[in-house]
Amino acid sequence: MHVLKLRDYRLYLGGRFFAAMSQQMLAVAIGWYLYDLTGDPLTLGYAGLAVFLPIAIFTLPGGDVADRHDRRRILALAHLVQAGCSAILVWLAATRTVDPWPFYAVLALSGTARAYSAPAVQSFAPFLVPREQFAESVAWSSSANRIATILGPALGGLIYLLGAEAAFAACLLQSLLVSASMIAIRTRVAPAVEKGSTAFSRAVAGLRFVRRQPVVFGAISLDLFAVMLGTISAVLPGYAHDVPDVGPGGLGAMRSSLALGAVATALALAAMPAQRLPHAGKAMFIGVGIFGAAILLFGLSTSFALSIAALAIMGA
Repeated sequence: MHVLKLRDYRLYLGGRFFAAMSQQMLAVAIGWYLYDLTGDPLTLGYAGLAVFLPIAIFTLPGGDVADRHDRRRILALAHLVQAGCSAILVWLAATRTVDPWPFYAVLALSGTARAYSAPAVQSFAPFLVPREQFAESVAWSSSANRIATILGPALGGLIYLLGAEAAFAACLLQSLLVSASMIAIRTRVAPAVEKGSTAFSRAVAGLRFVRRQPVVFGAISLDLFAVMLGTISAVLPGYAHDVPDVGPGGLGAMRSSLALGAVATALALAAMPAQRLPHAGKAMFIGVGIFGAAILLFGLSTSFALSIAALAIMGA
């Protein structure tokens, strides 16, 4: 039986697709709205921080909760919270709220929901398909996520042309759809926690495992510092607004170009024979170097086309 004929997996895959779409659309809409409201780049930094801090704080507890409780209910509740956040944003935009702090509070709540949903959704798929079809299910999940990452920003920018309320309302509807699809899954997963262990001891055990695996620890560290010191996603609304002045539709296209570069490279690597693949460690360092050079190119660019190209190289 093809993996897409499995009812629970179809619900999971559809929910994951629309969750990624909603997240990408929200990033475009809230970034453009706040910068258009204040004209202050620091506002974008605070907005990014409001999302990041809850994710940094609650992701490890979220993983422990996913091990101990029904993942369907965790995901359904998390996306109901996301829907609530989108509803509040619709109201804030409709009432022309000018103070950015309510938006930061909503983003912090959204980040908290993401911190609990991410471990649950990533660990749920293996229980929805037979073992021999797991690789196929991963391929479909990855493809759906990539498509959503490309379409989401562009679609979010286009919908924003109808007004901020329309963009936030689209995120609201998608979050409700994701919540309904997750709770409709029938598969139950038994808790996977050792008796007598504590949440803290389990978190420490996970960190020790990563620390003892040089390849895993090195890859995570390299990616962490490259993204921490080089990410520009947070300031894209200000750049799109002030430099090429391309509007929310252009902002969506810029964010989509990052995903397009990543997808194109992933497809090229997948098609390349194994014996022709570069040494992984060397390729990672070269990739980070090209990533940094593309950031510099983007920073110097005043051309929309050149900026799109630089972003695609960053994604690649």
